[in-house]
Amino acid sequence: MLQLTIRKANGYPTAPKSLQKQNELILVMKKLESDVNRITFNYEKKNNDLDDLKKSLLQKAFAGELTQTKVTA
Repeated sequence: MLQLTIRKANGYPTAPKSLQKQNELILVMKKLESDVNRITFNYEKKNNDLDDLKKSLLQKAFAGELTQTKVTA
């Protein structure tokens, strides 16, 4: 979640914008929010996938399934 504190806001110009300009800014901000949400979702999914892979590898390791076996021909 993004936050704009009063301290941060004081550093930005506050000249009134036309309604059209305000609507354009809203569209840009909504697009950015959508991008952030998509990136966050993808990050969390990949993080969960890595956790699942780790659990699987540990289970195989403790079961002895990751050791090399000698193949004779």
